[in-house]
Amino acid sequence: MELGGLWNALQLHEKGLIVWVVLLMPVNWGLEAYKWYYLMQHFGFRLTYLHSYKTTLTGLAYSLVLPGGIGEYMGRAEAIPTGEGWKGAGVLSIARIAQLYATVLFGGLTLSLFLWHKQYLWLLTGLVFFVSACWFLFIYSTRIAVWLTKKLSGSYSFLTDLLYPWTQHGMEKPIVFIVSAVRYMVFTLQFYLILLILGVKESTIDLLSGISSAFMLKSFFPSFLDLGPRELAVTLFFKDMNTSMVQVLAASLLLWFINVMLPGLIGSLLTLRNVWLNHKYRNQA
Repeated sequence: MELGGLWNALQLHEKGLIVWVVLLMPVNWGLEAYKWYYLMQHFGFRLTYLHSYKTTLTGLAYSLVLPGGIGEYMGRAEAIPTGEGWKGAGVLSIARIAQLYATVLFGGLTLSLFLWHKQYLWLLTGLVFFVSACWFLFIYSTRIAVWLTKKLSGSYSFLTDLLYPWTQHGMEKPIVFIVSAVRYMVFTLQFYLILLILGVKESTIDLLSGISSAFMLKSFFPSFLDLGPRELAVTLFFKDMNTSMVQVLAASLLLWFINVMLPGLIGSLLTLRNVWLNHKYRNQA
């Protein structure tokens, strides 16, 4: 399909679906903000949900240009009291790792259906082992954190503070995982709808398997501007299907624009607003 044809598809084919994709964007980041809000409240930090949403978007803005979780932490650091930085980083790590496990678990289950259907049994065996190992680490994360804290014996106080949220028993990790799973389903649905809008005709299992592969690969490899691994994954997965790579890459880029670029721009405006307000306050002081 030519680029002009893709544009016509966006305009004429299933107009209502693109509206749903856009409307699901604030739901996606609203769920991420709720994880941050819930965890901060659970561990004794005062934070409103609106403030949580704002710092989530500013964290997204920073993460567009900074690697790994550095940008995300910088954006959310505004909500962390002075002197509690490492503890706050530990709280954020629970939200991030829960999302990673949701991606691995649900993505692995979807991808395993494809591998079973194609009779790639040795790949299926490796995938089951990998997903099981990740799930084991998540289930026993509290015990592992307690063991590591004892091993450190107070030698590295910042690591003890970082591990502190992980050492606490309670329902916070299962609840955050459930929210992460719902969020995974939301952005998977967005990607699926965009593929339908652009006229990709593969079976639902093939499409969901390709989407799962893209999200899993993206979770484990660093990227610039949140681009690269996802596009590589969808290219490798869909190359042997009767699908135009232009369609698939256009779907991935459109999802990035809606889910990352637009809220990232909003986060950038919030960041600039904070800088301006701080500058104004200092001038008045």
